[in-house]
Amino acid sequence: MSCYTERKEWEGRVEDDGVSYNYEQNQFNLINLSVEKGRGKVKRTGNYKTEHYRIKDWIFIK
Repeated sequence: MSCYTERKEWEGRVEDDGVSYNYEQNQFNLINLSVEKGRGKVKRTGNYKTEHYRIKDWIFIK
């Protein structure tokens, strides 16, 4: 995924298998994207073990 942003923080992207209802048993991650000192950062919290989203590049909008 390419990330285009003008904000310093973006919260709440949900990551799960996209098929089952396992999210009802807390099998998902919340993904928070942030920018610190001109660099993009990704923080995942949750119980889902697979990473479906990977940041390919960051493009900063001024």
